[in-house]
Amino acid sequence: MLKLAVVSGKAGGLQAMLPMLSHFEASNRWDVLLYLCDQHRYDVAVKTPHNTTLLISDIRRPRTEHLFEAMGQLDHAWQTDTPDLVIVYGDRADALLGATVAHELRIPIAHLQAGDITGGVDNRNRYATTMLSTWAFCSTPEAALRVTLADAVIKDKHPLRVHTVGDHHLDAVLVVKTEARRPIPVDPRAYVLVHMHPDTLISAESNVCILKKLIRALSPYPTIWMPPCTDLHADAMREAYKAAGITLHPIVPLSDYVEILLGARCFIGNSSATILDAPALGIPTIQIGSRQRLRGSGPGLVDPRDIREAVTSVPWFINPTPTLARYGKGKAGAETFEILNGAFE
Repeated sequence: MLKLAVVSGKAGGLQAMLPMLSHFEASNRWDVLLYLCDQHRYDVAVKTPHNTTLLISDIRRPRTEHLFEAMGQLDHAWQTDTPDLVIVYGDRADALLGATVAHELRIPIAHLQAGDITGGVDNRNRYATTMLSTWAFCSTPEAALRVTLADAVIKDKHPLRVHTVGDHHLDAVLVVKTEARRPIPVDPRAYVLVHMHPDTLISAESNVCILKKLIRALSPYPTIWMPPCTDLHADAMREAYKAAGITLHPIVPLSDYVEILLGARCFIGNSSATILDAPALGIPTIQIGSRQRLRGSGPGLVDPRDIREAVTSVPWFINPTPTLARYGKGKAGAETFEILNGAFE
């Protein structure tokens, strides 16, 4: 059996990879091993069917110490039992540390969602991860072009193998969509779904200020608030939620997450779901701040009056075609598997 190691630090990224990982398992050629860290310290709601799950966790330690501890554990595990392939996802520190360890041990690396750019500090993480990798799987042709141009500068005799496959997030939500439909007409009980991550390019005080404005603006509406990721300033945001008497919704499995999305009046926040998941399901979104601005969205809303007016005026359903045309139609996992599996024939 070939060994596949997958490093994940965030629930959304792991759930996006599950359709792809199911192909690896079904092939009966691969033993899939999950290495979970970072946001998974708080909760592992994703019920994975995979053979082995190693939770790298010490919730008592600060984030940086935890990540260095995770790197050490990965190094020990992979020197003891070396995988044939390592897959990492996105732009977070867990992807970079997994790629760093694999690169030092000369293990082939596949980087998913390579070449994307956002409005945050993690663009550098994504770039560094891609430059350590063997394969770059990109969501759009523009992302693939960025990777190709960046790789040309290195002049390595083994250049990156760059593939445009679409975004894996859409695989996940579109698999579930066949089982859950958005009710039409407008559901009078519909809530506003909110997901705010820390913006690491501004201060903790500024993050809390925006969050307080958002809480006041949405006070007339029923709301569901999803928890922030573990980036810098997340603790300050959690304290602001607590002070406002808001109970954060727990991280849930994919099917439950899609049902929550489908029942929402609209989706508000600064996560990638405002660009990918919600529009692909026909759900209108309102973006806050500039955390996702380089993915092609317009300026975010921060004034409470703008937010209230936007919520009042959003349609119940939007056309998902532009999102699907740009980011693929839910086949990224299958294409990624075929390419990687074929490379080990």
